[in-house]
Amino acid sequence: MQLKKYVSKNGHNIKNTFIDENEQIWRICTSGKACHQLKSIEDFSRTRGALGRSHSCKVCDTKRAQEQHKNNPQARWANDTIRRHRKRGHIVNIDAHELIAFAKTQEYCPIDDVKLNWEVGTKNGVAGLDSPTLDRINNETEYNMSQVWIICNGCNSSKGARTLHEWLLHSEAIVEKLRLYIPKRAEIEKFAFNELWKLCVENNK
Repeated sequence: MQLKKYVSKNGHNIKNTFIDENEQIWRICTSGKACHQLKSIEDFSRTRGALGRSHSCKVCDTKRAQEQHKNNPQARWANDTIRRHRKRGHIVNIDAHELIAFAKTQEYCPIDDVKLNWEVGTKNGVAGLDSPTLDRINNETEYNMSQVWIICNGCNSSKGARTLHEWLLHSEAIVEKLRLYIPKRAEIEKFAFNELWKLCVENNK
């Protein structure tokens, strides 16, 4: 492949950019912690820079983003959470920096004391029961810092669309049902065991 320096329409040489005999444009990845490889211009992210492409290839951009997310997972979570709720049509009056600062103070779910898993890229894109979620204490209002908390995905899934008060009443009803059911089930299991034991004794006579 024969390469020569790429010259813009204004007669300027564009740094680390070349053109081949087929007029295919190539560039060396050089921005930040770059791979310094020669790649097609199509392998570089779109930007307002020269030729509308950045000087860092898409692969290096992805690696850089993953490293940033790993070092500051709460920032990734906060920005994704705000964007996702707005996309769903919710009113979100929360500043990302404010939510990030709040997230960094939350180590455990305030409901069941589960340690929140802030790791990024370890769940195959699926939220675990210990994943942090932003929840409105009252689901009838907008999202703002005065009435939201960060709880684990398990508790948020259980709470659903209920208000906190409705969820507490629902949980109390379940506890009461189980309090009455478990002794009855124990009696049934005890009866079944006794009958099975009698049958075994009869068969072994």
